[in-house]
Amino acid sequence: KAERAQNLFREMKRLYEAGNESVRPNVVAYNAVLNACAFTNGDVTESNRAVEIGHLILRDLEQSPFGKPDQITYGTFLKVCTHQMADCDARDKVVEVLFKKCCKDGQVGIMVIQQLKQVLKSDHYLRLIGRSREEHISLEELPRNWWCNVVEGKRQRRKRRFD
Repeated sequence: KAERAQNLFREMKRLYEAGNESVRPNVVAYNAVLNACAFTNGDVTESNRAVEIGHLILRDLEQSPFGKPDQITYGTFLKVCTHQMADCDARDKVVEVLFKKCCKDGQVGIMVIQQLKQVLKSDHYLRLIGRSREEHISLEELPRNWWCNVVEGKRQRRKRRFD
């Protein structure tokens, strides 16, 4: 899935760069590739490749003129970590770095919190969030700068995109 999604995305970018304005990449397209990475099935080699593709896509979006990572991007990359990386110190470090970037970008939304609960052990979650994994948290209870750029719901994201 990850390889196929990456190839489709590359074709989309190639067509856009060749002048086809109707296939301009956006954050939704990047997020779709990340989702394919999260749900790629296979052996360790395929899992590693899915993580690699996911990382490349995230990095590409961060540097692209097509948009910036949003809470869906970060949440979906956390899904990649949950599904494709072994539960180990390396995964914990990747998740922590990603979370800090997400906080800096003001994109800690509900999906990010849900995925952190999935991917982290209780003590690591407590250390990052400052709350128990079992507690229900509303965004307003977190530092404002962590979620100041979050747009919840498809309708709001569409509206914001056109403002």
